[in-house]
Amino acid sequence: MKQAKIAIIVVALSGSALIYFITRSGADPIPDTPESATEWMCQECEHVFSLTAMAAYDEFQRAGGNAPLFCPACNEKKAYRAATCMTCGTKYLGFGPGRTGACPKCHPDEPDYEPVPKFDDPAGPEPEEPDWSEPQDTTPRKRGPPAL
Repeated sequence: MKQAKIAIIVVALSGSALIYFITRSGADPIPDTPESATEWMCQECEHVFSLTAMAAYDEFQRAGGNAPLFCPACNEKKAYRAATCMTCGTKYLGFGPGRTGACPKCHPDEPDYEPVPKFDDPAGPEPEEPDWSEPQDTTPRKRGPPAL
C-alpha cells in the first residue's frame, strides 16, 4: 500500500514536470513596451525614430541580422542607433562607420565623421620592398635566453 502511494506521487510529479517543460517558453519574451524603446537616426535623411525591443528585433531580421536598419521615412538601409548629447539633448549619429561620437551642436569645430581610408586593393597597400643594395645581416641568431 505504501509503495503504491509513493509510485503515484512519483508519477504525478514526473507528469507535472513534463507538462511544465513542454508548455513553458524557452526564453523570456522580447518586450514590446515604451520602456524598451531605443532611438535610431537615418544617416541619409536624419530622420529620428523609436523602436521597441520587439520592433527592433523585427527590423534586424528584415535588415539581415545587423545594422544599419531601414529608415521608415526614406526606406534607405542607413539607420543607426542615435546618441543623445548629455549637455544639450541633441540627437545625432554617435558612433558608427567613420563617426567620432562628438555632438555637432556642442562641438561644431570637430568634424562629424572621420574619413574611412579607402584603398584600390581590398587587401590594402602593398608592403615596401626591402633595399637589397645594402648588405644584409645574415648572422645566425642563437636561440634561448639572453646572455647575462
